[in-house]
Amino acid sequence: MKHNLATPLTTQFKLSLHTGFVPNEWSKATLIPLHKGGPSIVNYWPISLTSLICKAKERHNMELIIQDIVNLQTLDLSQYTFIKDRSCLLNLVDFFEKVTKEVDEGKMVHTAYLNLAKAFDTIPHSSIVEN
Repeated sequence: MKHNLATPLTTQFKLSLHTGFVPNEWSKATLIPLHKGGPSIVNYWPISLTSLICKAKERHNMELIIQDIVNLQTLDLSQYTFIKDRSCLLNLVDFFEKVTKEVDEGKMVHTAYLNLAKAFDTIPHSSIVEN
């Protein structure tokens, strides 16, 4: 099946890239409110269901862009997001190693913690109620 779809999809992707036209079906999304728990309406997480073809192309494009960025060495070594083998856990381990080294050398360490959890929870709740 993979080989049956490869040629028409490649043709469509090239045509889209050449003309700058993206089929409407690729850009449409269905928003599904996923309940996270609790009685309040603010306890919904918006899940966007998009075309599998669009997702496949986006993933392919992202992989190419990341590959170019890594190959060109345009990222700082402190970059962890979207890079293979550079997880959040590794970021945390690196951070603690640096802090521990500074403290062991008798240096003062200042840190600031930001809780961004709610930053991604905000959606227009009226649209959930209406739908």
